[in-house]
Amino acid sequence: MRVRRFALTATLLTLCLVTGTACSGSGSAREGALPPDPPGFKRFGGPANGVSVAVPETWTTLDLSQDDPESVLAGVGVSDRALEQVGRNLRPLVSAKAIWAAETEALKNAPFATNLNGFCQPSSGFAADTLIAKAREQFDRINAEVSEAAETHIGRIRAVRLVYTVTTGGRKITGTQYHVPFGRRTCVVTLSTDRDDMRELFDRIGQTIAPPRPA
Repeated sequence: MRVRRFALTATLLTLCLVTGTACSGSGSAREGALPPDPPGFKRFGGPANGVSVAVPETWTTLDLSQDDPESVLAGVGVSDRALEQVGRNLRPLVSAKAIWAAETEALKNAPFATNLNGFCQPSSGFAADTLIAKAREQFDRINAEVSEAAETHIGRIRAVRLVYTVTTGGRKITGTQYHVPFGRRTCVVTLSTDRDDMRELFDRIGQTIAPPRPA
């Protein structure tokens, strides 16, 4: 059952990549207006990804524009069998030059690892209602229930936030997805977990989504 932990990440990402308009929307963000990182968090993501996010220091992070997923995950103790699955399921993320992160201990020991993925796409125009409606259609494709969907703000940046629940492999997964416009691109950041106590953490992580820090 451990190899199932990566399937949802790939499924949600692929839906967004196949129908780009379903995950689009755009606006403006000041490159210098970056939120401070919470204590105990680390930021990752660079210019090649188009987005950066801060996650707990105990999480394993991947910059899929340059990192080799199997090497990094083998280094933290992920089993050989799971590595075969992750190689297949993260392929769309690699093509998108995405960022990905997960709880390190859960990667090694749990049936599902709380995780994050984020990627950016070209887009034009920010219409929250239209974006939400199309995102709902994509969640419907995987029989996911959207319990919250609304425009929100990350600092001064307009964004959309959705909360969803889906069952995969007999396991209930809940998560939060953000659509954040940066200039002429929209970045989609999805957080997923099988735990009931992660909502506050997901909201804290969501408030750190920003353009990459200058080199």
